[in-house]
Amino acid sequence: MLYLVEIAYIRDRIWGAMAGGRHFWQPLLEPANNLFSLME
Repeated sequence: MLYLVEIAYIRDRIWGAMAGGRHFWQPLLEPANNLFSLME
């Protein structure tokens, strides 16, 4: 589970670095977010 936590942390760091582009990336990453939620 630590692996998934690290993925979520890195993902949040990346999104924070490019917050201006979040509205563009969010719909593309939403399926991946749902998949990670199911795996947890």
